[in-house]
Amino acid sequence: DGRYEKLQKVWEHSNRCSYIARMITADFGRGKYADLVAVGGVLHDIGKLILLTIDKSLFNRLDAYRDKEQGNSTIIEEISIGISHSTIGALLCKKWGFPDDLVAVIEFHHRPFLAPPQHKEVVEIIYLANMIADVAELKANYFSIDRNILKTYSLDKPEQFENYLKKVTTLYDNQVEQVSP
Repeated sequence: DGRYEKLQKVWEHSNRCSYIARMITADFGRGKYADLVAVGGVLHDIGKLILLTIDKSLFNRLDAYRDKEQGNSTIIEEISIGISHSTIGALLCKKWGFPDDLVAVIEFHHRPFLAPPQHKEVVEIIYLANMIADVAELKANYFSIDRNILKTYSLDKPEQFENYLKKVTTLYDNQVEQVSP
């Protein structure tokens, strides 16, 4: 009944985020997190899948409003339904016994400044990868990304960011082309 298309979009975004997160670890000397961010990138939006299975029309309305306003989905969800996809995903992953660092990635990927100190660096990687993916998908723009995190990765000047965006987008698109039948 049309859910497949939305599931596919969430999956494609998550795959892109995972790829970009791995690139960030390689490009900025954070290789020790490569495996964790690969998994975290794929799972960071698991709460969206739960929302989609509960009420497709609500998910569609929230998604359309966020795309139109380029707003923060966490805030829009909390105002509309009282809980965000990141909180839903974190609760589910805690119940399943996922490691704390992975739960933190899922819970704080929109609010890295609230992440526990021991998970802050890995959460910031997923946050940045998610935002770069959103910019590539025209759901956000450079100016909606936290300046401090951009500065941490030397992407705080628009031209630096644009160059990095082009690099990871080109590499990702080439990778997808090689895998697609």
